[in-house]
Amino acid sequence: MTKVYSDTLRMPDELIEAVLSQERVDEPPHNFYKYPARFSPLFARQVIKAFSRKGDTVIDPFCGSGTTLLEAMTLGRRAAGMDVSTLASFISRTKTTPLSVHDRGAIEKWCEGVAVETSFCDGECGRLPEEDREHYERNLPDGVRAFFSWVISEIGQLDKPRQRAFARLILLSVGQWALDCKTLVPNTESLRDEFVRRLREAIRDYSEFLSSTAESNGLPRCRLGSLRRIINRDARDIQGDGRIPPSWLPAKLVVTSPPYPGVHVVYHRWQIHGRKETPAPFWLANQRDGAGESFYALGRRDELGLGTYFDRLKDVFASVRSLLSDDAQVFQLVAFADPTWQLPAFLKAMQEAGFSETLVETNHECVVGGRVWRQVPGRKWYANRRGDIPASKEVLLVHRKCASASLPSDESASRPRD
Repeated sequence: MTKVYSDTLRMPDELIEAVLSQERVDEPPHNFYKYPARFSPLFARQVIKAFSRKGDTVIDPFCGSGTTLLEAMTLGRRAAGMDVSTLASFISRTKTTPLSVHDRGAIEKWCEGVAVETSFCDGECGRLPEEDREHYERNLPDGVRAFFSWVISEIGQLDKPRQRAFARLILLSVGQWALDCKTLVPNTESLRDEFVRRLREAIRDYSEFLSSTAESNGLPRCRLGSLRRIINRDARDIQGDGRIPPSWLPAKLVVTSPPYPGVHVVYHRWQIHGRKETPAPFWLANQRDGAGESFYALGRRDELGLGTYFDRLKDVFASVRSLLSDDAQVFQLVAFADPTWQLPAFLKAMQEAGFSETLVETNHECVVGGRVWRQVPGRKWYANRRGDIPASKEVLLVHRKCASASLPSDESASRPRD
Protein backbone atom coordinates (compact mmCIF):
# COMPACT_ATOMS: atom_id res chain seq x y z
CA MET A 1 0.00 0.00 0.00
CA THR A 2 1.12 3.56 -0.71
CA LYS A 3 2.09 5.59 2.34
CA VAL A 4 -0.41 8.31 3.23
CA TYR A 5 0.80 11.53 4.82
CA SER A 6 -1.20 13.90 7.00
CA ASP A 7 -2.33 16.45 4.40
CA THR A 8 -0.47 15.36 1.26
CA LEU A 9 -0.12 12.18 -0.73
CA ARG A 10 2.76 10.89 -2.83
CA MET A 11 0.71 9.39 -5.62
CA PRO A 12 2.27 6.53 -7.65
CA ASP A 13 3.18 7.42 -11.22
CA GLU A 14 1.08 4.45 -12.38
CA LEU A 15 -2.00 5.98 -10.79
CA ILE A 16 -1.45 9.42 -12.32
CA GLU A 17 -1.02 7.82 -15.74
CA ALA A 18 -4.22 5.84 -15.17
CA VAL A 19 -6.13 9.02 -14.32
CA LEU A 20 -4.85 10.69 -17.49
CA SER A 21 -5.39 7.67 -19.75
CA GLN A 22 -7.33 8.38 -22.96
CA GLU A 23 -7.70 4.71 -23.88
CA ARG A 24 -11.14 3.40 -24.82
CA VAL A 25 -12.87 1.07 -22.39
CA ASP A 26 -12.85 -2.13 -24.42
CA GLU A 27 -12.12 -4.88 -21.89
CA PRO A 28 -14.95 -7.22 -20.90
CA PRO A 29 -17.19 -7.08 -19.00
CA HIS A 30 -16.68 -3.30 -18.62
CA ASN A 31 -17.49 -2.82 -22.30
CA PHE A 32 -20.86 -4.58 -22.18
CA TYR A 33 -22.67 -1.27 -21.68
CA LYS A 34 -21.45 2.33 -21.98
CA TYR A 35 -22.82 3.89 -18.82
CA PRO A 36 -22.76 7.71 -18.94
CA ALA A 37 -19.74 9.42 -17.34
CA ARG A 38 -18.11 6.13 -16.31
CA PHE A 39 -14.45 6.22 -15.41
CA SER A 40 -11.64 4.02 -16.66
CA PRO A 41 -11.23 0.55 -15.14
CA LEU A 42 -7.50 1.26 -15.17
CA PHE A 43 -8.04 4.18 -12.78
CA ALA A 44 -10.11 2.10 -10.36
CA ARG A 45 -7.60 -0.76 -10.59
CA GLN A 46 -4.60 1.40 -9.74
CA VAL A 47 -6.35 3.12 -6.82
CA ILE A 48 -7.46 -0.21 -5.35
CA LYS A 49 -3.99 -1.72 -5.76
CA ALA A 50 -2.27 1.24 -4.13
CA PHE A 51 -4.63 1.92 -1.22
CA SER A 52 -6.08 -1.42 -0.15
CA ARG A 53 -5.09 -5.03 0.44
CA LYS A 54 -6.72 -8.34 -0.44
CA GLY A 55 -9.69 -8.94 1.82
CA ASP A 56 -10.34 -5.23 2.39
CA THR A 57 -13.72 -3.72 1.58
CA VAL A 58 -14.06 -1.09 -1.17
CA ILE A 59 -17.20 1.07 -1.34
CA ASP A 60 -18.76 2.97 -4.23
CA PRO A 61 -21.84 4.97 -3.13
CA PHE A 62 -22.61 5.94 -6.78
CA CYS A 63 -21.71 2.62 -8.37
CA GLY A 64 -23.32 3.13 -11.79
CA SER A 65 -22.38 0.24 -14.04
CA GLY A 66 -20.06 -1.32 -11.46
CA THR A 67 -16.55 -0.39 -12.61
CA THR A 68 -15.21 -0.11 -9.06
CA LEU A 69 -17.00 -3.29 -7.97
CA LEU A 70 -15.62 -5.38 -10.83
CA GLU A 71 -12.07 -4.19 -10.28
CA ALA A 72 -12.30 -4.74 -6.53
CA MET A 73 -13.57 -8.28 -7.03
CA THR A 74 -10.89 -9.05 -9.60
CA LEU A 75 -8.21 -7.93 -7.12
CA GLY A 76 -9.57 -10.02 -4.26
CA ARG A 77 -11.33 -7.24 -2.37
CA ARG A 78 -14.89 -7.18 -1.13
CA ALA A 79 -17.03 -4.65 -2.98
CA ALA A 80 -20.12 -2.80 -1.77
CA GLY A 81 -21.97 -0.53 -4.18
CA MET A 82 -25.11 1.58 -3.95
CA ASP A 83 -27.07 3.34 -6.65
CA VAL A 84 -30.49 4.94 -6.63
CA SER A 85 -31.11 3.84 -10.23
CA THR A 86 -32.72 0.45 -10.83
CA LEU A 87 -31.09 0.46 -14.27
CA ALA A 88 -27.60 0.99 -12.84
CA SER A 89 -28.17 -1.67 -10.19
CA PHE A 90 -29.31 -4.14 -12.85
CA ILE A 91 -26.21 -3.52 -14.97
CA SER A 92 -23.83 -3.78 -12.00
CA ARG A 93 -25.49 -6.91 -10.66
CA THR A 94 -25.59 -8.68 -14.04
CA LYS A 95 -21.94 -7.87 -14.78
CA THR A 96 -20.91 -9.37 -11.43
CA THR A 97 -23.20 -12.43 -11.36
CA PRO A 98 -21.36 -15.69 -12.06
CA LEU A 99 -22.56 -17.83 -14.95
CA SER A 100 -21.81 -21.53 -15.06
CA VAL A 101 -20.60 -23.59 -18.00
CA HIS A 102 -24.20 -24.81 -18.28
CA ASP A 103 -25.42 -21.21 -18.45
CA ARG A 104 -23.01 -20.47 -21.27
CA GLY A 105 -24.17 -23.52 -23.21
CA ALA A 106 -27.84 -22.63 -22.73
CA ILE A 107 -27.32 -19.07 -23.91
CA GLU A 108 -25.27 -20.14 -26.94
CA LYS A 109 -27.89 -22.72 -27.95
CA TRP A 110 -30.67 -20.16 -27.56
CA CYS A 111 -28.65 -17.70 -29.64
CA GLU A 112 -28.52 -20.19 -32.52
CA GLY A 113 -32.30 -20.04 -32.82
CA VAL A 114 -32.34 -16.25 -32.68
CA ALA A 115 -29.70 -16.06 -35.42
CA VAL A 116 -31.85 -17.78 -38.04
CA GLU A 117 -35.13 -16.01 -37.28
CA THR A 118 -36.39 -13.92 -40.20
CA SER A 119 -39.79 -12.75 -38.97
CA PHE A 120 -40.24 -10.35 -36.09
CA CYS A 121 -43.56 -10.05 -34.36
CA ASP A 122 -45.39 -6.75 -34.52
CA GLY A 123 -48.13 -7.77 -32.14
CA GLU A 124 -48.26 -8.16 -28.38
CA CYS A 125 -45.36 -10.57 -27.84
CA GLY A 126 -42.88 -9.20 -25.34
CA ARG A 127 -44.67 -5.88 -25.02
CA LEU A 128 -45.37 -4.09 -21.78
CA PRO A 129 -48.85 -3.83 -20.28
CA GLU A 130 -50.81 -1.21 -22.15
CA GLU A 131 -50.75 1.25 -19.23
CA ASP A 132 -46.92 1.32 -19.29
CA ARG A 133 -46.31 1.60 -23.01
CA GLU A 134 -46.74 5.35 -23.34
CA HIS A 135 -43.90 5.89 -20.88
CA TYR A 136 -41.36 3.15 -21.62
CA GLU A 137 -41.81 2.99 -25.42
CA ARG A 138 -41.81 6.76 -25.84
CA ASN A 139 -40.14 8.01 -29.06
CA LEU A 140 -39.12 4.52 -30.20
CA PRO A 141 -39.28 3.88 -33.97
CA ASP A 142 -41.84 1.18 -34.80
CA GLY A 143 -39.31 -1.27 -36.20
CA VAL A 144 -37.05 -0.97 -33.16
CA ARG A 145 -39.98 -1.38 -30.79
CA ALA A 146 -41.08 -4.52 -32.64
CA PHE A 147 -37.54 -5.93 -32.50
CA PHE A 148 -37.20 -5.25 -28.76
CA SER A 149 -40.59 -6.86 -28.12
CA TRP A 150 -39.66 -9.96 -30.11
CA VAL A 151 -36.27 -10.45 -28.37
CA ILE A 152 -37.82 -9.98 -24.91
CA SER A 153 -40.43 -12.58 -25.77
CA GLU A 154 -37.71 -15.00 -26.92
CA ILE A 155 -35.62 -14.35 -23.79
CA GLY A 156 -38.45 -15.89 -21.80
CA GLN A 157 -37.37 -19.29 -23.20
CA LEU A 158 -34.14 -19.20 -21.18
CA ASP A 159 -34.45 -21.26 -17.99
CA LYS A 160 -32.53 -19.27 -15.39
CA PRO A 161 -33.07 -15.65 -14.26
CA ARG A 162 -29.32 -15.02 -14.54
CA GLN A 163 -29.35 -16.24 -18.16
CA ARG A 164 -32.27 -13.95 -18.98
CA ALA A 165 -30.59 -11.01 -17.24
CA PHE A 166 -27.41 -11.51 -19.26
CA ALA A 167 -29.34 -11.58 -22.54
CA ARG A 168 -31.19 -8.42 -21.52
CA LEU A 169 -27.88 -6.70 -20.72
CA ILE A 170 -26.62 -7.40 -24.24
CA LEU A 171 -29.94 -6.26 -25.68
CA LEU A 172 -29.37 -3.01 -23.77
CA SER A 173 -25.98 -2.60 -25.41
CA VAL A 174 -27.51 -3.14 -28.86
CA GLY A 175 -30.26 -0.63 -28.16
CA GLN A 176 -27.70 1.93 -27.05
CA TRP A 177 -25.61 1.27 -30.16
CA ALA A 178 -28.65 1.68 -32.41
CA LEU A 179 -30.38 4.64 -30.77
CA ASP A 180 -28.39 6.72 -28.30
CA CYS A 181 -27.39 10.03 -29.90
CA LYS A 182 -28.25 8.60 -33.34
CA THR A 183 -30.35 9.99 -36.17
CA LEU A 184 -30.26 6.96 -38.49
CA VAL A 185 -31.66 3.72 -37.06
CA PRO A 186 -30.69 0.21 -38.30
CA ASN A 187 -33.37 -2.08 -39.71
CA THR A 188 -34.59 -5.13 -37.81
CA GLU A 189 -32.30 -7.58 -39.59
CA SER A 190 -29.26 -5.47 -38.74
CA LEU A 191 -30.43 -5.23 -35.14
CA ARG A 192 -30.84 -9.01 -35.00
CA ASP A 193 -27.39 -9.64 -36.48
CA GLU A 194 -25.73 -7.19 -34.10
CA PHE A 195 -27.50 -8.71 -31.11
CA VAL A 196 -26.39 -12.22 -32.06
CA ARG A 197 -22.81 -11.10 -32.68
CA ARG A 198 -22.57 -9.24 -29.39
CA LEU A 199 -24.19 -11.98 -27.37
CA ARG A 200 -21.89 -14.69 -28.73
CA GLU A 201 -18.83 -12.54 -28.10
CA ALA A 202 -19.98 -11.41 -24.65
CA ILE A 203 -20.78 -14.88 -23.29
CA ARG A 204 -17.40 -16.14 -24.45
CA ASP A 205 -15.51 -13.17 -22.99
CA TYR A 206 -17.49 -13.24 -19.75
CA SER A 207 -16.81 -16.93 -19.27
CA GLU A 208 -13.07 -16.28 -19.67
CA PHE A 209 -13.27 -13.34 -17.24
CA LEU A 210 -15.04 -15.44 -14.62
CA SER A 211 -12.52 -18.27 -14.91
CA SER A 212 -9.57 -15.89 -14.61
CA THR A 213 -11.09 -14.01 -11.66
CA ALA A 214 -12.02 -17.22 -9.84
CA GLU A 215 -8.52 -18.60 -10.29
CA SER A 216 -6.82 -15.43 -9.07
CA ASN A 217 -9.04 -15.37 -5.97
CA GLY A 218 -8.78 -19.09 -5.25
CA LEU A 219 -12.56 -19.45 -5.42
CA PRO A 220 -14.94 -21.54 -7.53
CA ARG A 221 -16.78 -19.44 -10.11
CA CYS A 222 -20.08 -19.85 -8.31
CA ARG A 223 -18.64 -18.11 -5.23
CA LEU A 224 -17.54 -14.91 -6.93
CA GLY A 225 -20.88 -13.28 -6.23
CA SER A 226 -20.08 -13.53 -2.51
CA LEU A 227 -17.43 -10.83 -2.98
CA ARG A 228 -19.96 -8.11 -3.76
CA ARG A 229 -23.07 -6.44 -2.40
CA ILE A 230 -25.09 -4.25 -4.76
CA ILE A 231 -27.77 -2.20 -3.04
CA ASN A 232 -30.43 -0.36 -5.04
CA ARG A 233 -30.97 2.66 -2.84
CA ASP A 234 -29.84 6.18 -2.02
CA ALA A 235 -26.60 5.96 -0.03
CA ARG A 236 -27.91 8.37 2.58
CA ASP A 237 -28.48 6.50 5.87
CA ILE A 238 -26.74 3.46 4.39
CA GLN A 239 -25.23 2.70 7.79
CA GLY A 240 -28.63 1.47 8.96
CA ASP A 241 -29.39 -0.63 5.89
CA GLY A 242 -27.89 -3.89 7.16
CA ARG A 243 -27.10 -5.43 3.77
CA ILE A 244 -23.35 -4.94 4.08
CA PRO A 245 -22.13 -7.78 6.34
CA PRO A 246 -20.67 -6.48 9.65
CA SER A 247 -17.60 -8.66 9.01
CA TRP A 248 -16.85 -6.51 5.93
CA LEU A 249 -16.59 -3.34 8.00
CA PRO A 250 -14.92 -0.99 8.51
CA ALA A 251 -14.10 -0.38 4.86
CA LYS A 252 -10.68 0.85 3.78
CA LEU A 253 -11.40 2.68 0.55
CA VAL A 254 -14.01 4.60 -1.43
CA VAL A 255 -13.61 4.88 -5.21
CA THR A 256 -16.45 6.69 -6.95
CA SER A 257 -17.64 9.32 -9.38
CA PRO A 258 -20.69 11.20 -8.06
CA PRO A 259 -23.13 13.01 -10.37
CA TYR A 260 -21.47 16.14 -11.71
CA PRO A 261 -22.85 19.35 -10.19
CA GLY A 262 -24.47 21.58 -12.79
CA VAL A 263 -23.43 19.36 -15.71
CA HIS A 264 -26.00 17.85 -18.05
CA VAL A 265 -25.47 14.07 -18.06
CA VAL A 266 -28.43 11.87 -19.00
CA TYR A 267 -28.05 8.82 -16.74
CA HIS A 268 -31.55 7.40 -17.20
CA ARG A 269 -32.52 7.97 -20.84
CA TRP A 270 -31.30 7.49 -24.37
CA GLN A 271 -31.43 10.46 -26.70
CA ILE A 272 -32.62 9.79 -30.24
CA HIS A 273 -33.76 11.74 -33.29
CA GLY A 274 -32.69 15.24 -32.36
CA ARG A 275 -32.16 14.48 -28.65
CA LYS A 276 -35.67 13.22 -27.98
CA GLU A 277 -35.51 11.11 -24.84
CA THR A 278 -36.71 7.55 -24.34
CA PRO A 279 -36.85 5.53 -21.08
CA ALA A 280 -36.63 2.30 -23.11
CA PRO A 281 -33.47 1.12 -21.26
CA PHE A 282 -35.60 0.39 -18.19
CA TRP A 283 -37.99 -1.69 -20.29
CA LEU A 284 -35.16 -3.73 -21.77
CA ALA A 285 -33.66 -4.30 -18.32
CA ASN A 286 -37.07 -5.25 -16.88
CA GLN A 287 -36.78 -2.46 -14.30
CA ARG A 288 -39.12 0.24 -13.09
CA ASP A 289 -38.63 3.92 -13.76
CA GLY A 290 -40.69 6.98 -13.08
CA ALA A 291 -38.32 9.65 -11.83
CA GLY A 292 -36.91 12.74 -13.50
CA GLU A 293 -33.31 13.77 -14.09
CA SER A 294 -32.85 15.38 -10.67
CA PHE A 295 -33.62 12.06 -8.94
CA TYR A 296 -30.53 10.49 -10.51
CA ALA A 297 -28.28 13.57 -10.27
CA LEU A 298 -28.68 14.59 -6.57
CA GLY A 299 -30.74 17.60 -7.61
CA ARG A 300 -31.66 19.91 -10.47
CA ARG A 301 -28.67 21.16 -12.41
CA ASP A 302 -30.33 24.57 -12.96
CA GLU A 303 -31.10 25.19 -9.28
CA LEU A 304 -29.49 28.44 -8.14
CA GLY A 305 -26.58 27.59 -5.87
CA LEU A 306 -27.22 23.83 -6.29
CA GLY A 307 -28.18 23.69 -2.63
CA THR A 308 -30.05 20.41 -2.96
CA TYR A 309 -27.08 18.77 -4.66
CA PHE A 310 -24.53 19.78 -2.04
CA ASP A 311 -26.83 18.98 0.89
CA ARG A 312 -27.45 15.49 -0.49
CA LEU A 313 -23.76 14.99 -1.24
CA LYS A 314 -22.93 15.89 2.37
CA ASP A 315 -25.58 13.48 3.68
CA VAL A 316 -24.28 10.63 1.49
CA PHE A 317 -20.71 10.98 2.68
CA ALA A 318 -21.69 11.53 6.29
CA SER A 319 -23.43 8.15 6.09
CA VAL A 320 -20.57 6.47 4.23
CA ARG A 321 -18.11 7.89 6.77
CA SER A 322 -19.63 5.73 9.50
CA LEU A 323 -18.69 2.62 7.47
CA LEU A 324 -15.01 3.53 7.10
CA SER A 325 -11.88 2.84 9.10
CA ASP A 326 -10.02 5.78 10.61
CA ASP A 327 -7.31 5.59 7.94
CA ALA A 328 -9.71 5.18 5.00
CA GLN A 329 -9.21 7.17 1.80
CA VAL A 330 -11.82 8.54 -0.61
CA PHE A 331 -11.02 8.98 -4.33
CA GLN A 332 -13.52 10.79 -6.55
CA LEU A 333 -13.45 11.85 -10.21
CA VAL A 334 -15.69 14.89 -10.64
CA ALA A 335 -16.47 17.47 -13.34
CA PHE A 336 -17.97 20.90 -12.70
CA ALA A 337 -20.01 23.23 -14.85
CA ASP A 338 -18.28 26.14 -13.06
CA PRO A 339 -15.40 25.03 -10.82
CA THR A 340 -14.70 28.56 -9.60
CA TRP A 341 -17.50 28.24 -7.03
CA GLN A 342 -18.71 24.64 -7.37
CA LEU A 343 -15.35 23.09 -6.42
CA PRO A 344 -15.12 25.06 -3.13
CA ALA A 345 -18.78 24.22 -2.43
CA PHE A 346 -18.05 20.53 -3.08
CA LEU A 347 -15.06 20.60 -0.71
CA LYS A 348 -17.17 22.39 1.91
CA ALA A 349 -19.82 19.63 1.71
CA MET A 350 -17.14 16.97 2.12
CA GLN A 351 -15.69 18.79 5.14
CA GLU A 352 -19.10 19.08 6.74
CA ALA A 353 -19.51 15.32 6.17
CA GLY A 354 -16.32 14.71 8.17
CA PHE A 355 -13.55 14.57 5.57
CA SER A 356 -10.45 16.66 4.90
CA GLU A 357 -8.84 16.98 1.49
CA THR A 358 -5.49 15.35 0.80
CA LEU A 359 -3.40 17.13 -1.86
CA VAL A 360 -1.11 15.33 -4.29
CA GLU A 361 2.67 15.72 -4.12
CA THR A 362 4.19 15.48 -7.62
CA ASN A 363 5.86 17.61 -10.26
CA HIS A 364 3.57 16.29 -13.00
CA GLU A 365 2.14 19.11 -15.13
CA CYS A 366 -1.40 17.76 -14.78
CA VAL A 367 -1.37 18.62 -11.07
CA VAL A 368 -2.66 22.12 -10.33
CA GLY A 369 -3.00 23.23 -6.74
CA GLY A 370 -2.33 19.70 -5.51
CA ARG A 371 -5.10 18.17 -7.62
CA VAL A 372 -4.91 16.02 -10.76
CA TRP A 373 -6.95 17.35 -13.71
CA ARG A 374 -7.71 15.40 -16.86
CA GLN A 375 -9.33 16.09 -20.22
CA VAL A 376 -12.27 13.76 -20.79
CA PRO A 377 -12.25 12.01 -24.20
CA GLY A 378 -15.26 11.34 -26.40
CA ARG A 379 -18.01 12.56 -24.10
CA LYS A 380 -21.46 12.64 -25.72
CA TRP A 381 -23.07 15.36 -23.66
CA TYR A 382 -23.03 19.05 -24.47
CA ALA A 383 -19.51 19.74 -23.15
CA ASN A 384 -18.09 17.71 -26.02
CA ARG A 385 -20.02 19.75 -28.59
CA ARG A 386 -19.06 23.10 -27.09
CA GLY A 387 -15.35 22.43 -26.89
CA ASP A 388 -12.86 23.11 -24.12
CA ILE A 389 -15.16 24.29 -21.34
CA PRO A 390 -14.90 23.47 -17.62
CA ALA A 391 -17.34 20.54 -17.84
CA SER A 392 -15.06 18.79 -20.35
CA LYS A 393 -12.45 18.31 -17.59
CA GLU A 394 -12.47 16.11 -14.50
CA VAL A 395 -10.53 16.51 -11.30
CA LEU A 396 -9.38 13.76 -8.97
CA LEU A 397 -10.28 14.69 -5.39
CA VAL A 398 -8.72 12.74 -2.54
CA HIS A 399 -10.07 12.89 1.01
CA ARG A 400 -9.34 11.23 4.31
CA LYS A 401 -11.63 10.70 7.24
CA CYS A 402 -11.36 13.36 9.93
CA ALA A 403 -11.27 12.40 13.59
CA SER A 404 -14.55 14.28 13.94
CA ALA A 405 -16.80 16.20 11.59
CA SER A 406 -15.93 19.90 11.45
CA LEU A 407 -17.30 22.99 9.82
CA PRO A 408 -15.48 24.55 6.87
CA SER A 409 -13.32 27.62 7.36
CA ASP A 410 -14.52 31.14 6.59
CA GLU A 411 -12.20 31.15 3.56
CA SER A 412 -14.37 28.61 1.70
CA ALA A 413 -16.33 30.05 -1.19
CA SER A 414 -20.07 30.23 -0.75
CA ARG A 415 -22.76 29.24 -3.22
CA PRO A 416 -24.34 31.88 -5.43
CA ARG A 417 -27.56 33.16 -3.91
CA ASP A 418 -30.52 35.27 -4.98
